[in-house]
Amino acid sequence: MSASLAAGKIQVLIGTDYQDWSACYVEFTAGLSERSDSGILFTTGKLRLAVTADAPTSMNPRTGSGRARFFKGQQIILNEDFENTWTRHPHGFLYILKPPLPPSLENPYLELELGCTLEYSNKPQPAKTLSREQILNAPLSLGQGFNRGNGILEALKQAGIQRLGALASVVSAINAAGGTDEMKDDIAKEENTNWIEVAGELAYGVQAYLYQDGYGVIQACSAAISAAIPPLATIEIGKDEISYEPVDGGEVPVDSVVYGGTSSEAVESPLSTSFEFKVREGAFAVDPDAGSGQIELRNTVVAESISGTTVTFSEISQAARGALAPAIFPKDFGMDLDIERVTTREYDSDGKLFRDLLSEKRLYPVGLSEYFAGLKKEEKENRKFQEVITKESEILIEYDPFSQVVKSIKKIDREAIAAIIPEEKHLSPTSMRVSRVETISWDSVRPGEWRKSELLQEPFCRVQSGASYADTPNKDSRIIAKLALVPRYSRIVPSNSGKNQPPATERLPAKEKQEKKEWRMEFKLNSDKDFAGRRKDKSLGKGVIDNDQLSKLAQIEGVVLLGRSQGAQIQLPLLPAFLIDIVPLRNLAVIDTEISSLGVRQNLLLYQIDGREFSHESDRAVLTASLIWLGTQEGEWQPFTPIPPVYNAAAVVPPYSEIEIFGNDTNPRDLVILPPPNLTALRCYLGLGLGASTIVPFPYLEEPLILAPGLGFSARLDLGSAFTSQMGLGLSIDLLILSPGLIPLPTISLPTGLGLGLKATIAPRDIFMPTGLGLSITDYRLRSLAQFIYSTAPDQQGILYFWGTNFGDQAEWYTPYYYGAFPSWSSYGAGDPYALMDRASNASNATGDYADSYVKLDCGEGRTIRPTGYTLQHDGSTSRYLRNWKLQGSNDDATWTDLDTRTGNTSLDAAYKFAYFAVTGNTNFYRYLQILQTDVNSSGDNILTLSEWEFYGFFTYY
Repeated sequence: MSASLAAGKIQVLIGTDYQDWSACYVEFTAGLSERSDSGILFTTGKLRLAVTADAPTSMNPRTGSGRARFFKGQQIILNEDFENTWTRHPHGFLYILKPPLPPSLENPYLELELGCTLEYSNKPQPAKTLSREQILNAPLSLGQGFNRGNGILEALKQAGIQRLGALASVVSAINAAGGTDEMKDDIAKEENTNWIEVAGELAYGVQAYLYQDGYGVIQACSAAISAAIPPLATIEIGKDEISYEPVDGGEVPVDSVVYGGTSSEAVESPLSTSFEFKVREGAFAVDPDAGSGQIELRNTVVAESISGTTVTFSEISQAARGALAPAIFPKDFGMDLDIERVTTREYDSDGKLFRDLLSEKRLYPVGLSEYFAGLKKEEKENRKFQEVITKESEILIEYDPFSQVVKSIKKIDREAIAAIIPEEKHLSPTSMRVSRVETISWDSVRPGEWRKSELLQEPFCRVQSGASYADTPNKDSRIIAKLALVPRYSRIVPSNSGKNQPPATERLPAKEKQEKKEWRMEFKLNSDKDFAGRRKDKSLGKGVIDNDQLSKLAQIEGVVLLGRSQGAQIQLPLLPAFLIDIVPLRNLAVIDTEISSLGVRQNLLLYQIDGREFSHESDRAVLTASLIWLGTQEGEWQPFTPIPPVYNAAAVVPPYSEIEIFGNDTNPRDLVILPPPNLTALRCYLGLGLGASTIVPFPYLEEPLILAPGLGFSARLDLGSAFTSQMGLGLSIDLLILSPGLIPLPTISLPTGLGLGLKATIAPRDIFMPTGLGLSITDYRLRSLAQFIYSTAPDQQGILYFWGTNFGDQAEWYTPYYYGAFPSWSSYGAGDPYALMDRASNASNATGDYADSYVKLDCGEGRTIRPTGYTLQHDGSTSRYLRNWKLQGSNDDATWTDLDTRTGNTSLDAAYKFAYFAVTGNTNFYRYLQILQTDVNSSGDNILTLSEWEFYGFFTYY
């Protein structure tokens, strides 16, 4: 494999006016960051331009024209020469991250540091918090409360990112994963919020990454770590790569990854207005003597309730006795009371706080440790498990009846006698006595100024700790003398420009219901290696709301840790597959040859491409990537020439794993054995508008269509004679006027509207919409239906050709795969299923030799085809002509309907032969279409051979 010279050729367009700087191009490097739990994959790059006479303008960024061209935030577009056609580079839409230095004699180049929209906007915005109301009423939520997908959109918009249409491909799946008010509150509480991080955390909670594609649009991809995802390419070490360096120990291995945190729930009482808010948190340690066994060190339960005008807040903390009092409970890890705090706050009828009572209870040896240490052995045994109240604090607040401001605050502390005077022995050591009285009062000197009085009283033994009690001969007298309250200080603070004014009145908090569920997940490596009980603790504050999400994230992180430590670094000549496939996290198969006395064998190592970098120089283009090891498919020993293994997901042996679940109320401890996570890509095309599916685009509009602001919903709604729609929801937020006679319906652009409102009734010609008028947020375009009629083969009248022009939005054609068309086949034989859509004659493109072989097209969520005909082309071979097949349609990829059946057909009996086949009698739309070979081909085997296909009929799309 040699490096492609053409792949190194780059077109450079700088600025929104697309000024061409290709004559100055020297080198371009760009790549994606490695995956992490941030939920964001950043793109950064460098562009080097040489000073030449062909430069369109000044290359000195300190001159007027230079500053106007090379400033922070300037747009850079980069295209590459792909098969003699300028094609957008996968990282071809970037911004200048900082102003460059001017060229000099020592360095006669202009070097630009570049970054994607996410990188450029990765800064705290805004400077103050976003209120709950702002999040609740975020655009696209329609006032229905917080959801995760729209939270991502809103966070990115707060960061100043506007090109969000393509995020519709994941928003509905993300919303389906759920959202909670607690997630909304977490966002609202943050100050100087980094909105890029917020969006990433919300996406990562449902195993998705946000990234920017080559057109500057924010996309999302699955965070899956799976051997079941077909590799993007297969590379043979020693033949195809420039360099390959296995990595062992790149990251310190651990034997467990723990997702932990708090688990809380709010319960609203059905009998009163009170509710409880409970929080549980745990802490665990690894016992070295027990391998990786867990020891519970602490468990805390917090509950809050409001009933009428009384608020009660309790916190009960249990801890291992051996940690509480090691001398009394040696090596005892049973759980017992550490501290129990109960706070009762009482409010008057006006909602003002007037009494606050706190009570603390401890285990006897912990709360009264000094007194306990002096007890006899049998007394210690009798009392070491006893729980006693050790302290009470009461705050009384008095208000001025006229001004309604605080007049005085009195705080009274009560403690057990043994806590005040532990050296005294008495019969009732846990009896409560007043140990501190603090009184603060305010008098108004004149309007706006206050005089404050302070008095603090404590027991005599604390104020005069060294005093003699010789005049108190008996024990009871000494105790009374020691406990007598005496002033520690008493003072009056004069008015000081109003600074001594009373504190603000504390009001009864509003009642609200909160819900949050969070589990503790632990990923454990099933390995015979001794990692000495090392583990990694992780906590997710946003985005995770259920058991399933945590278990998948824990396993993904575990596989990444093991796979990264035994991964590789690789350099490859830039293959077309890497330029066409723009999804960041894809698998790569690497064939490695092993030689020993047994002979030769070839193993297939499966990796996931992690951080990657494209480097385009004048004479070559190279891909450099770090790889995460997912598993190995071992080959067979051969005496001489080994047989290269064919990728088989079932044969790849992965680093297997276990998930241990802690803290689930219904199942406190569970062990689940999981295969590698096979998470499907999160794709959808969310439409918000009037209608559920289609538009008939005839006739073209010849007069203006005005969409006025309004909200509409109907089961069947007639908006005057011009519009008939069925079942839909619509919203328009601004006025939109379409120019007469210029734009057909399939490409109507709505830059400021989100649908069709009730007040939009101006249209001089009838437009019949059998299932409604809708709008996708993919690119703010009407969801449309267009008709395509066959002319000749090959022509430019088909659905796939229209799809490859981005649904008619651009004159230049690219493979429809760029815009969401996903072909696949039943088994691999030769070529690539994507070649079916490349409008090029392919020499060899076929499945394996298996009965019922098929090629299939997935139109994607929200796109369907009602075929009226189709064309097929044989590849360059002179055998295995297709004879017997069916065209089938499906909307669930499981149940298939026969649309066209051919038996013994000889229309494709020549190399590169085209033929058209009409489909009759079908009135339904299908997301999936497939050609199923029903009997052997002309050569008598089951290999399905096709070079190209095209479909005609009706196409619904966003």
